Amino acid sequence: MRKYLRKTKYVILALAILSLVQGLAMAPVLAGPEISAEFTNTLQAEASAPYHVRGQQELELSLEHFLGDAALYVGIQGSHYWPKQGTDNHWSLGVDEAYVDYYGKYLDLRVGKQRINWGTAMQVNPTSVLNPMNVNDPLGPKLPVYAVNLDYYLGHTWKLTGVYLPFFRPAVEQIPGNPLIEVTKPPTTFENGEFAIKLAAMGLAGTDFSLSYFRGKEDLPSLFMELNQLPKARYRDVQIIGADLATTIGDVGLWAEGTYNLPASGDAYYQGVLGGDYGFANGLIIMGQYLHQSKDKQSTNLLLLGANHSLGLYEWHVGVAYDLKAHSLMFNPEVSYSLADSTQLIFGARYFSSEDPVGMLPKGQNHIYVHTKISF
Repeated sequence: MRKYLRKTKYVILALAILSLVQGLAMAPVLAGPEISAEFTNTLQAEASAPYHVRGQQELELSLEHFLGDAALYVGIQGSHYWPKQGTDNHWSLGVDEAYVDYYGKYLDLRVGKQRINWGTAMQVNPTSVLNPMNVNDPLGPKLPVYAVNLDYYLGHTWKLTGVYLPFFRPAVEQIPGNPLIEVTKPPTTFENGEFAIKLAAMGLAGTDFSLSYFRGKEDLPSLFMELNQLPKARYRDVQIIGADLATTIGDVGLWAEGTYNLPASGDAYYQGVLGGDYGFANGLIIMGQYLHQSKDKQSTNLLLLGANHSLGLYEWHVGVAYDLKAHSLMFNPEVSYSLADSTQLIFGARYFSSEDPVGMLPKGQNHIYVHTKISF
């Protein structure tokens, strides 16, 4: 089985490169690149003494250039924050995503640094295992990876996807809270590349669903203890079998998503999500989602609730995360106002009922914040 999967990875990589080269060679230049940007300024203040104030500025610049049946995308992300924390730098600047697309008659190909979003649930997607999570923002966008992503369309309903990741990228490179523990990172070789396949049905009897398989490594290190030796950590090999579906019953949208994880060492574990949403005639949308995961003989039961409503230039959101086991809660109301077609002002607050983490969310302090977003 291992030899077969290894050969399959190389075949997908070779076919992807050949298709891409052929598409670029035959593609005429149609127009100049499209450039867009978004600037976000954030100010955050703690809601209790000593009322620390923090700020951050982010600039996202993207370039997209179409070449007939192909396209080039480059996204650059820069940030600045204050006050400085520890030895971290005030500034960061780098390439976020950079890839080339090729659109064939029956296939789509993407090669480069990218995010590959799988799953039907909202924000928490157990089957989206190709990109490591951002531990500083677990519910936000994941970290981009270098990958070859090939979609092959089997008619109008079915799609077969193959993904190959030649370089392993972890979510963290040390044990959180234990920086002195030695973490062994696998060498960057083709033998340590990761591979995934997915078969998806779109609009089949009013339902979207998929089955997926992933073979690679966990993006968080696991601790190992040996007799008379200091504790060490490494990234375990893992196989993940996943499934998801989304459908509607009347005006109610429903979704489900889950994975069964088989690490090379240790016990198997699983993660599942059930959720739904409903939109009212006045524009109000409410949603609810239940997450259950079991790993290392510990379980997490997290309830996510949300609502949003647009009122002309105003829009309000409310988000709630509640850990059913720890009885800890995060409450996040937010109001946004459109100052202009490309400028948005956002006021919000986050309230934590305790200092314990809420499910997979990191510990946080009560605070208020204001965002200014400008697109150009």
